[in-house]
Formats: sequence, structure tokens, C-alpha cells
Amino acid sequence: MVTHPWIQYYLTAGSFLVFGQNTFAARFPFALASWMSILFVYFFLWRLTNNRWTAFSAAALLVLSVQFLLYARQCRYCALNMLLIVWLFWSFFKMKSARDCMLFILASVFLFHTHPYGIAPVIALGGLSLVYRPFAMQRRWIWFAAPAIALLTLPWLALSSLSSSGSALNTTAAQSPGEFIERCAQAFIECTSVTPLIGSVIIL
Repeated sequence: MVTHPWIQYYLTAGSFLVFGQNTFAARFPFALASWMSILFVYFFLWRLTNNRWTAFSAAALLVLSVQFLLYARQCRYCALNMLLIVWLFWSFFKMKSARDCMLFILASVFLFHTHPYGIAPVIALGGLSLVYRPFAMQRRWIWFAAPAIALLTLPWLALSSLSSSGSALNTTAAQSPGEFIERCAQAFIECTSVTPLIGSVIIL
């Protein structure tokens, strides 16, 4: 299996080993990750803004999100992505030592090996640290983190590129305008299934 990263499968297998092969065992690690996501959002925003009301509001919005609740109960990578992205941001904002840098590397690598597109926020944070002056401290540590992250992710990309299905299909150039339009339509469908589109448009 090279078209999807392995963490979700190993996590499910470990749960099966402990609880037996049943629906509860399949969903339990991901439901736990979702609950931890809510706590991480609360504590991350409390630390970042020093405002409990802001932190509580963010956690409450997550709890009241139908999309979050639907993905939280699935035996898939989605719940892990949510938890790891919050961990990634938390470790980035407090990255002022070698220990913090190591936590950022771990969050980045685990996020990538949960879903390959998880590398996008890592690249965005790295780029932001290069151009945004208040992130000067993070910029120093990004130079140490980037080679380690590349070493622990690029080999999987090379392996998956040998496959003719899965993520390899979406990371190769479109062969025709029709295929490009088809991919854009698929991306739109996936985004609207995760994002409350009407509410987002109204807020914007």
C-alpha cells in the first residue's frame, strides 16, 4: 500500500489488537484524537491570545461544527489531521529552542504520513517565517527543521510516485483540459463537503 500513508492503518491495527476487531475498536483512536483536538484548540488559543473567552469560543465552534463531528467518528485520517495541524501550529508559535524544533519536526512528519497534503501547512509556515518579521525566532529553527522533515518525507513521495493510482494521480500534471476541469470539480466537491460553504460566503 503506497497510495496512502500508513499511520491510520497502524493505529487501527493497534486498536484491533487491544480491543478486538469491531466498530468501536476501529473508531476509538480517531474519536480520541478528535476530543484531543478540541482540547488542543482551547489550550493553543489560550496560550496564544491569553484570553480564555477566545479559546472557549474556538473550542465551542469546533464542537458545534457538523463537519467536524462527522469526520471525528470515522476510522480515517481526518481526525488525526485535525489534531496534528493544531499541534503543528502550537509547536511553530512556541519554537524557540531545540526541543520545540524537534516537536515541530515530529508534528510535520506525522502530519505528512497521515495525509501527504498535510505538508502544505508546513510549507506555508516555513514560507511565512522567511518573510514575516515577528517570526524571526522561528526562522532560525526552520533552517534546522526543513532538512529533517525532507529526509523523513521525500522517500515516501518517491515510493508513492511509482504507483499509478491514489495520490500519484493527483500529483502528476493533467494530460488534457478536460482532466484539469475534472480535478477542479472534484476539489470543489471535497471542499464543500468539509467546509460550511454558505456560512463561509456570508462571513466573507
